[in-house]
Amino acid sequence: MTEAVRSHPDDGKCLVGEEARNLAPFNPERTVFDVKLLMGRKFDDAMVQSRIDFLPFKVVNKNGKACVELKIRGATHVFTPEEISARILIKMKESAQSYLGKKIHFAVIAVPAHFTQSQRLATLDAATIAGLNVARLINEPTAAAIAFSMAKRGESIFVFDMGGGSYLLSTLTTNDGIAELKHSGGTQVLGHLADRLNDHFISLIKRIYKKDVKKSKKLVRKLLMQCEQAQKALRTQPQVHLDIKSIIDDLLFVDGSPLSLGIDQNGIMAAFIPKNTRIPTKMLMLVEFDTWKDGNRTLEVYAGARPLTKDCIAIGVIHLKRVTTRPSWEPPKASVTFRVDAIGILNVKVKAEDTMESASIMIDIRAHFSLEKVDKMVKEAQEFAEEDDKLLRNAVAKNEFLTYLSRKRWRWFHQKKYRVEMDSIDQRVIFTTIKETVEWLVDNEDAEADDFDAKMKEVKEVLDPIKVHYSPTTSSQSHSEL
Repeated sequence: MTEAVRSHPDDGKCLVGEEARNLAPFNPERTVFDVKLLMGRKFDDAMVQSRIDFLPFKVVNKNGKACVELKIRGATHVFTPEEISARILIKMKESAQSYLGKKIHFAVIAVPAHFTQSQRLATLDAATIAGLNVARLINEPTAAAIAFSMAKRGESIFVFDMGGGSYLLSTLTTNDGIAELKHSGGTQVLGHLADRLNDHFISLIKRIYKKDVKKSKKLVRKLLMQCEQAQKALRTQPQVHLDIKSIIDDLLFVDGSPLSLGIDQNGIMAAFIPKNTRIPTKMLMLVEFDTWKDGNRTLEVYAGARPLTKDCIAIGVIHLKRVTTRPSWEPPKASVTFRVDAIGILNVKVKAEDTMESASIMIDIRAHFSLEKVDKMVKEAQEFAEEDDKLLRNAVAKNEFLTYLSRKRWRWFHQKKYRVEMDSIDQRVIFTTIKETVEWLVDNEDAEADDFDAKMKEVKEVLDPIKVHYSPTTSSQSHSEL
């Protein structure tokens, strides 16, 4: 069976049937379905207007007629419903020819019993565009009777048709293998069963999870596809299970990034993408590595709603073997890029400035979080906001102190390695001060911001006045502060 779906991916190709249906969640604006509802109708027709809000593709008014507008490879194209239907008929014709092993020139086409004369003429026009000669148009209830071999029984037949946007009851009589439609009635404005299911779940999700699926056309189409699959399953079974877990997971990104995304910098969550940032998005920053460690570097990626990484969740690790090849009192740097696509896939790339070595990682954020987990983390962030603010100030002050001491220590290592002349008393003062300060930091790891600021001021008063006098063996003669 060929599904009446047509889609145009980025490469401009025209896909029809199951291929097009599978592409729909990722290409909703260029995937056309239910075009039969537009056949032979004016743009201002009540049925057309009632359906427009459910369609991810654009329906436009062309000379009073309802047509489909698609953007294909940057160009805007307007198709009539007959042109869309013709491509589907061509696919069906090709499938039939492949099955039969011969060319097909004539066809019998089934149409809804309620189709008006203009809709039937539009169907004939679509067949002509597809290169088919229509031997006859028959009503769908008649086709159903023939398909189930009921037309040979010489009896009255009752056909119940529901779910395709209408609710129709038809009676037929058979005589000598011919089925004749006697009566047909019902409503054409019931709405698709799949649409009704879709509306129900959208309302349910909004009520329970406080998320609006309608903000994302891709999610609306993805949910609708699941509802359509459920509708098909109900043709042969009394009940069906609808799994919308993937929709719930994707809802994390309907209003933007649900949590801040960043890296660990000495216990602080350095957020590249703050919470609620609209996605897709990209952010690049230059970061410094801790120079007290060796040349191997590890970058931890975190997601969370609080300022310290201990209260966030590690979602990935990137390793760089060498970020620097030369000693320096300046810490090695690397450019870090965070990119999040529309469905919550995070790509992080790191490139060392000195060695040009790079590494990257791809993380599906949805795999680490559920709506419930995110809500819990957000509530905790609100509950501990005052305490977190104080802890963040302490951590920032501590890191500023560590950075200052780290650079002093590396500059001292640098001058020793290159035989820089320095007064022996100054050397002892530097060694003793740094040693005692490191011991103080170990003993006062949980000190407050004021304590770190006061200690750094005390250390700076000792170390900053000391000058480094470079010897003639270095590249140039100069002096500077340690």
